[in-house]
Amino acid sequence: DHCCLMGREFASAAARGLHLTEMDVRPEIVAVCNRTSKKMGWFTENCPSVTQATTDYRELLANPKVDAVYVAVPHNLHKEIYVAAIEAGKHLMGEKPFGRIIEVNCGFLHSSDIDPRKPVNWKRKIETNGEYGSMGDLGMHVLHVPFRAGWYPRDVRGVLTSVITERPDGAGGMTACETWDNATLLCAVPAREPKGDRVAPTFGPYEFPMTVRTHRIAPGREEQLVPGDPGHQSIRALVEQAREHAPGAELHRRRAGVADDRHGA
Repeated sequence: DHCCLMGREFASAAARGLHLTEMDVRPEIVAVCNRTSKKMGWFTENCPSVTQATTDYRELLANPKVDAVYVAVPHNLHKEIYVAAIEAGKHLMGEKPFGRIIEVNCGFLHSSDIDPRKPVNWKRKIETNGEYGSMGDLGMHVLHVPFRAGWYPRDVRGVLTSVITERPDGAGGMTACETWDNATLLCAVPAREPKGDRVAPTFGPYEFPMTVRTHRIAPGREEQLVPGDPGHQSIRALVEQAREHAPGAELHRRRAGVADDRHGA
C-alpha cells in the first residue's frame, strides 16, 4: 500500500548514506510500522538494522532507539500521528506539511557561469532570454513547487545583480552581457486558511514571506567551468589552488602537522 511504497523509498535513500564517508553519523532504519504486517517483510529482509516491526504506531513511538520518524500516511491521519510523534519527543519528517506556514525559502544556485572566460550564450542576450535574466531561465524550476502549492506572491521586491558585465564572443573579442546574473526576491504570499477538513481557495487574514533565489553565479558550488576548455577546473580545485599559493600556507601546514590542508572553504 501507499505507506509501504513511500517507506521503501525512504529506506533506500537512507541506505545510500554509506556513500557519505565524511559524515560522523549515518542513518539507520531501526523500526517500521504499517497498518498491516503483510508487506513489512521487505524491511526485515533488506534492512538488517530493523529490530522492530509493528502495526501500532504508538509502539514505534515508545521505542527509545527511535530518534526520528518519517510519516507517510493518508491525509486524514496526519494530525493524529504527527502530533503523537512530536509529543513523544521524536524528530518528525512529514510526507505533507501541516499547521501554519511561517516562511518559505526556495532557490536554484549554481556556479557554471562563475568563470569570466566562459563565452557568451543565449542566457546573456535580451533578445533570446529576456531582460529578466536568471529569473527567466531558472525561475520556472524554482517556483514549480511553490506555485503548485498555491503560494502566489501578492507583491515582490528584489535585488538584481550583474556580476560579469562582458564575456568572450567566441570570435576573439568581447561582448556585453545584457541580462541579470543573480536575483534574490522577497515575496509576500497571502496564506490559505483551512475550512473544516478542506483548504479554502480564498486567502486568509495573514501572509508569510517567501524568498526566491535564482543565481547563475554562486561561489562554493562544485560545477565545471568553461565546457571544452582543456584547462577547466572545478570550483574546489580553484579554491585549493588558491589556498596552496596563499601567503602563510606552508606555515599553516607545518603547524597542522599534515602534508596538505584539505579542509573545504
